[in-house]
Amino acid sequence: MADPISITSLIIEVGRIIASLMNYAKAVRDSRPDARKLSEELFALKGILEHISAQSEPLSKSEELGLSDPEFLANALVRTNETLQSLLFDLEEPVSKYKRLKQKLEWPFTREKFNSHLIRLERVKSCLILVFTSDSNALNRDLHDKLTDLATSLEENLKVRNDERISTAHRDLCRWLAPSSPTGVHLRASNARLDQTGKWFIDTIFKEWLWGHDIYQQILFVLGKSHAQGVAFGYFYCSFGDVASQDPKNILGSLLSQLSESNPSILESIWPLYEAKTNPIVGRYPVDIADIEDAIIKHMSGDQPVVLLVDALNESCQSENIKRSFMRMLSKLSNLRILLTGTTDMFSCKHASIINVNSTIIKDDIDTFIRFTLQEDAMLKNLDSKLKDQISETISQGADGSFRWVQLSLESLSSLRTVGKIREALQTLPGTLRETYAGILQRIPASDWELSRAAFLWLSFSNRSLTLDELNEAVVLGETSTLLDEDMRLVSPGILLEICQGLITQDEVGNVNLAHASVKDFLTSEWIRSSGVQYFTLDPASAGKYLMRQCLNYLCLDNFRSGYVHSIDSILERERKNSLLQYAAHFWASHSESRNFDGRDHSIVNKLLSSRDLLRCGNYGVWVQTIAPDIDVETIETTHPLYYAASFGLVSVVEAIIESAPDIDLDAPGGRFGSTPLYVACWRGNHEVVDLLLQAGANPYRPDPSTGLTVFFLPQRPKFVRTKEILSRVPVKQIHSDSPKGMLSESPRSDTSPQPKRRALGDDIKGQKVESDNYKGPLDTDIGQRAFGSSSALLPSTIPTLEKFLAQVMELYPRLEPTLAQRLAQEQCRRYERLAGMRQKHAQDIINHSCRSARHCIALGGDAASTPHRPESMSSQGVGSPSALDFPPGVPLPPVRSLPAQFECPICFEVKKFQKPSDWSKHAQEDVRPFTCTFPNCRDPKTFKRKADWVRHEMEGHRRSEYWACSFPECGLTFDRKDNFIQHLVRQHKLSEPKIKRGKPFLIEQLVPPESNIETLWEIVEQCHREEISHEERCQFCGDILRSGRYLMVHLGRHMEELAMPVLEMVNQSVGS
Repeated sequence: MADPISITSLIIEVGRIIASLMNYAKAVRDSRPDARKLSEELFALKGILEHISAQSEPLSKSEELGLSDPEFLANALVRTNETLQSLLFDLEEPVSKYKRLKQKLEWPFTREKFNSHLIRLERVKSCLILVFTSDSNALNRDLHDKLTDLATSLEENLKVRNDERISTAHRDLCRWLAPSSPTGVHLRASNARLDQTGKWFIDTIFKEWLWGHDIYQQILFVLGKSHAQGVAFGYFYCSFGDVASQDPKNILGSLLSQLSESNPSILESIWPLYEAKTNPIVGRYPVDIADIEDAIIKHMSGDQPVVLLVDALNESCQSENIKRSFMRMLSKLSNLRILLTGTTDMFSCKHASIINVNSTIIKDDIDTFIRFTLQEDAMLKNLDSKLKDQISETISQGADGSFRWVQLSLESLSSLRTVGKIREALQTLPGTLRETYAGILQRIPASDWELSRAAFLWLSFSNRSLTLDELNEAVVLGETSTLLDEDMRLVSPGILLEICQGLITQDEVGNVNLAHASVKDFLTSEWIRSSGVQYFTLDPASAGKYLMRQCLNYLCLDNFRSGYVHSIDSILERERKNSLLQYAAHFWASHSESRNFDGRDHSIVNKLLSSRDLLRCGNYGVWVQTIAPDIDVETIETTHPLYYAASFGLVSVVEAIIESAPDIDLDAPGGRFGSTPLYVACWRGNHEVVDLLLQAGANPYRPDPSTGLTVFFLPQRPKFVRTKEILSRVPVKQIHSDSPKGMLSESPRSDTSPQPKRRALGDDIKGQKVESDNYKGPLDTDIGQRAFGSSSALLPSTIPTLEKFLAQVMELYPRLEPTLAQRLAQEQCRRYERLAGMRQKHAQDIINHSCRSARHCIALGGDAASTPHRPESMSSQGVGSPSALDFPPGVPLPPVRSLPAQFECPICFEVKKFQKPSDWSKHAQEDVRPFTCTFPNCRDPKTFKRKADWVRHEMEGHRRSEYWACSFPECGLTFDRKDNFIQHLVRQHKLSEPKIKRGKPFLIEQLVPPESNIETLWEIVEQCHREEISHEERCQFCGDILRSGRYLMVHLGRHMEELAMPVLEMVNQSVGS
């Protein structure tokens, strides 16, 4: 191996010789041509030596220059040194003054000597080049192996990252399908289950049913609990204390999610729906029951047994809907088995095998439970065996198949402190479960009856689980209370748990519930009405009205008389101090039966609504700000109570407002989006209120500002059937003067009425309507309207001014910083002008018959031309007939029947070739240019044709997920792009240029100056690379929190597409087709 230092010395010698030649060229007149030739040869030699020196420096100890004959290189270097020394000798400055003077005036080489030096230099160069060319194959093979290893590593890394993305998407999809998980309940039930119990069911009845083939025995209805396993199975637990667990969508969604573990293909039908129901404002709409049924039927058919288990179906208030879904799936799937448990028969013997769990069947299980408790209970395990046998025999005989009675009886005995008391209690045990409950209630001190009854009522009929803090405030609130102060609050937060004698419990997350569903059954039964504890009787018919009044009383307290506040911190602090405020604000209206309002109900509702006249809108302002905390205070001040009464479906309140104020403006805008009371009532499906408002003179032709549509264009969904029937009876009218351009000139009572071209965000992402009810919060009045049509937030007749666009942006995204909102509005203006300009120019070209599209111009009778399929597009995305499902929201369908094709783009009117739908989608977005920098202080806030360019701009210019910090002393500059950093190293620090220079008969690279003594360029690039730690970021449009900048970019891109793409439709309507 050559010594790098000797090579470096040769390079230095070459530099000395070149310097001497330059001096001769300046001093001796006729020497310049010869000096130039020698210099060129020497420069070439210097380049070769530099290349050898660079290759001689290994990147690591294990990597060295592989040469087939190192001795050959050494000999070549020796000859090189001899040649250079010969040149130096001829050019060396003489000792005597005369010879030095002569040397300066005379060229030292004769023609023969000059040619000799040239020949020797050529030979040296050839030898050195031959050294490396002889080893090029070995080096290439080594490079190929390394590249192959690198490619394999990259493929593995990409696979891991892809698997992570798929796993994350799968988790998000399953969370959307199953917002209510049965896992926690299942773990509690499994932990409570004792070994050797349930054998009477699992070993006989269950196995016979599971593998049976009678289609009419596909349902097994068990009046009790059970456990089973199958090849493909799903389970769910309904709970009377968890409203979400009673929703059929959540139940079936959870079952489908579990089935996907054994058959992942089932999610293929759900994934497009998941994307279609994406809305940046309201999140994702819940899945439709019919879609879940279709997916299970399509993908779970076959020979694989499918078992579904649903426990306590009777505790769901929508059990009939669940039953219908199960019956439909059973009629299509012969391999499906469904196991249901409950307390009442819900199926006839024709459709199900019904097993009544009586005392005889489960006697062994009850005896096992008794023995286990006597052995494990901290008090009972200390009793002698004789007394334990007596307890076991007595409770077993009195159980009559009721585990709950056994549990309460054993708990009662465990609470006693002497053997005598236990023996006495055994003689007086209640004979039934209801007598047990009555005995528990009798033990509640009379002074606590009012508190305990209020707690039972709230927990039995509340619309969601209450926390202990919420319940503590609810039970102390009197019907005439005007102020909730410290004197009224309970001394101990947990005192209710003690007062209610174990009939209420607190779970691990802090929610309070009745201890068992049978508690509510007992409190609402006929038996309790004539018992000694009739004070605790609860009436389901009046419970809702009572809770409504209590919620309204709470909202009308003087605690909230001060009105709205001006910061989110103040809102949160107010809710922290007043625990029940959230529940009362959101659910008071859902507890009401608006047609049954009496004078007292009207009085308390009017008290809340009339407080709007107080400073900062008083209690009314607090209520509105609680249900919509991001609403601006000006909207609270200007929105009439009629708007909210219509939104909540308060028929009697709407009637009273209309009667008390005959001159009221029924079409006054309200809420965050300026909708009319009629529009919000239609959107929320309050058909009775719709009828009232129409009779009072509300204008159904007035378009909603947030959608540009009238109430006649509600989506075709079951939720709006009654409302559409009422609207169909609206008398025929001409267009109102304030109606948008192109509005129907008559009432759209016919099914053939034209529909608007625009699509709403509530539509399917691929352009088709989604037949499902949108999920919203209990009283989320505005969010649903915003979702409906928010992607078409401009009226067709709106003059496209900056002010109009700015109002649109701020209405859609009130969170935006003013600077960014102004930028987006300006880009909307430019976008409209550019697109309208292209359309107007094309219209003029059509008139002049000078369209450049020629035979493809559709307006001149042209047509598209089919093009052959490219091989790479055949196996990828959809060729053939394009449909709305193939394109993102806002992208119009291409004017062709099939792809690939060549046709005139209806946006830019250029003739293009498109192989597949994604080609057309990209082109449409390039024409619209929806992407703009979202950083207010950006120096170059331009629009981008391609999403990738916009992402690169933000990630490298602003978000800085990675950067390079120069490590050279006294430098410290940072660079966001790798190529910029490399150029900095080359130009500022004189490192070797990574690009290979061409134009010579050999390869030359610049060498790092020897005095730098640093590592190679690529090592420095790697060492100086820095990556920012990924962290959660909040969307400045909607406030959603995304876990990293890359996820945020995808999210922001959708916002900008939804804002920009509808401009196409606006141009179509305003400029004309």
